[in-house]
Order: sequence, then structure tokens, then C-alpha cells
Amino acid sequence: MAHLTDYFEAETLDWQWTASSVTRPSAWWLALHAGSSAPTDAVPATGELSGSGYTRESATFTRSAQTVNLASDVTFGPATGSWGTVKWFSIWDNSSAGNCLAWNALSSNRSVGSGDSAKFTTSNLTITLD
Repeated sequence: MAHLTDYFEAETLDWQWTASSVTRPSAWWLALHAGSSAPTDAVPATGELSGSGYTRESATFTRSAQTVNLASDVTFGPATGSWGTVKWFSIWDNSSAGNCLAWNALSSNRSVGSGDSAKFTTSNLTITLD
């Protein structure tokens, strides 16, 4: 289950309970995070990687019942230098800057060195609401 950011929660409440206009994202982007501090609902960009060939990667999703999965695999890299130990991921509405929608810890930390890639497959990134 992903942590929904304060931004996403406010947009959802506006859409559901007010007459405010909410703009749906037209694309989604995955980001990777390292460092000693996790992203938070209020400050989701904490520890996002930068440099050494890192960029956010485009993602598409499919939904079945209360579960959303990646529609296709997403690969980051290869790294042109060390990215350190990646511990978290986040989902954004823009390839740079933008608004973070959700984040969560990886099931296991991943050390990414020069020449390495990091990959999410359709079966290993799932978002559920209960």
C-alpha cells in the first residue's frame, strides 16, 4: 500500500466533496530515493536521486478492483556513477518538479553502482486502497 501525499489527498477531497476543479494528470513518472530520511506525505521529494544519469521514468498503470499495477516494466539507468542505496520510490505528475502523488519503501534496499540499472516489473509495483 502506498502512502498518499498531502497534495494527492487534498486533490481527492476537492474532487469528491467540493465544486473545485481538479486537473487529472496526463502522465505519471516514477522517482527513486536514497539517503537517511524517507520521503513524507508533506515533503515527498526528500532524498530523490540526481545526477549520474538518473532521471524520473515514465509509467502507465492498469486497475483491477481496488488494485493498481504498472502496465509495463520501468527501467532506470544505467547509472553513469553511483546512485547509492535506493530505499524508496515515488510517483509524480511531471518528469521534473511537479506534484508527488504517492510514495513507499522498496521491499528491499538496492545498491546502484555505475553501469547498474534499477527495474520495476508489472508484478512488483502495486498500489491498493482498502
